[in-house]
Amino acid sequence: MATFIFGDAITLLKDLKFYDVVLPFIFIFTITFAILERTKIFGTYKIGDEEVPKKNLNAIVAMCIAFFFIASAKLVEMVSVIASWMMILVVIILMYLIGIGLVYSPGEEFKVPKGIKYSFIVIGAIVIAVIFFRLIGIGNVGEWFKRSFFTSQVMGIIILLSIIIITIALIVKEPSKK
Repeated sequence: MATFIFGDAITLLKDLKFYDVVLPFIFIFTITFAILERTKIFGTYKIGDEEVPKKNLNAIVAMCIAFFFIASAKLVEMVSVIASWMMILVVIILMYLIGIGLVYSPGEEFKVPKGIKYSFIVIGAIVIAVIFFRLIGIGNVGEWFKRSFFTSQVMGIIILLSIIIITIALIVKEPSKK
């Protein structure tokens, strides 16, 4: 019975376009507002000895950007797809960290090795790039990359630029003191 009620609630939220309008609006507003607060682009107020960002301006600008964002159905769809894939990535990382936690005892201090940390960053960037390419209509990224970049013209430009860069580097290089 509880599952049925919960399912009805989710269906109602979907029918009210909660996932298509409200959540993307809150998401974009929050991110934009946080960036504006952190960067203090619109200046600050001086309260005592403390510099406080102008929250009213930051909120208005963030709200305008969020409204413009949800006005585009394509952007909202892209964020929905990216968010779902990012949640999958977060679950995978969480499961990995739980696996690491099973190996280490609670008293030990655990520091993530640099190789693992950077490999997570690279894997995450690759996943984000693949999701982005699929969203803009490039389904098979590897095939598109091979078709676009491994042509004779592009390879000729790459070789020519490499020769120019190496030549400039050799000309500009300071002679060694030996």
